[in-house]
Amino acid sequence: MTAEHHAGGGTDSLLDLTTAEVSQGRILVRARGEVDLTTAPELATVMRDAIGRTEAQVELDLEQVTFIDSSGVGAIVVADRLAKSVNRQLVIGPRSIFVARVFEVAGLDQALTSNQPLAFGS
Repeated sequence: MTAEHHAGGGTDSLLDLTTAEVSQGRILVRARGEVDLTTAPELATVMRDAIGRTEAQVELDLEQVTFIDSSGVGAIVVADRLAKSVNRQLVIGPRSIFVARVFEVAGLDQALTSNQPLAFGS
């Protein structure tokens, strides 16, 4: 059963978030656009809701993110800590080259669970 929810993506929004239950206990959150000071709270809310709806895993797909700053990184780190605190797993899925570079510089390649290499040069 797949259920989808959309957040953002209005004409003035720089971030579009789609949430789908892809299998029992697994939720996929896809982000498209810019994750910055103005949009990071929206990502944080969607991630918190997704973590609260699952009993197992949330995967965050960042492949279509064109920009991410420290606010976006912070929202992801907070979501990871929340997931761990309630015995859930946050997995970082595909990411754009922009996200990969920021994650590498921030040292998140060692701190976050990923289903693919986080290294910028990969």
